[in-house]
Amino acid sequence: MAIEPNGLQISEASRNRVTVTEASTGKVPGVPLPTVISAEDISQRVGELGSEISAVYAGREPVLVLVLHGAFIFAADLTRALTTGHRVESLALASYDGRESSGEVQVVKDLGCDIAGRDVLIVEDIVDTGRTAAAALELLESRGARSIEVVTLLDKPSRRVIDVSPRWVGFEIENIFVVGYGLDLDGRFRGLPYIANADALDLKGDS
Repeated sequence: MAIEPNGLQISEASRNRVTVTEASTGKVPGVPLPTVISAEDISQRVGELGSEISAVYAGREPVLVLVLHGAFIFAADLTRALTTGHRVESLALASYDGRESSGEVQVVKDLGCDIAGRDVLIVEDIVDTGRTAAAALELLESRGARSIEVVTLLDKPSRRVIDVSPRWVGFEIENIFVVGYGLDLDGRFRGLPYIANADALDLKGDS
């Protein structure tokens, strides 16, 4: 296990997984939010993911399927980090009500193109229970994709109830509810440039 200068542990068993072990303190107006992953660390890791993914898909043109709404910021930065040609599509799946997964995944917005015979890369903001990623995989496999892989900004394996193993992982995190960089709590906090710990919030009576 290697320890980086920024306090992150990088598992030698998986080059693509980075475990967050330390946090600093950040704020949004009027609400203190502990920072789990800084904007600088996110930017660096997305660049690394772009290089790794580009190498795998060199000479091909994968279809990036970003899972709305949480993955839109990650997907936007990832597309700019890729050096290989690609197409971007979106898929909206709903499984959360507030902090809890409903256990059911519904397709809210479907793809706008035919992916039969194409290489597909699902872009997720976070894989925790695995239900959303598994639903996306099942749906896209039924459409006849040539290959399907998953890249996720965050991975929370301690919450997994369905066996899903993303090929690329930005950061592995502990079992905390996080917001920022596209991730939300009832539609809020998506615009934070860093990943923050929402468990630190006392939302009673908060409008």
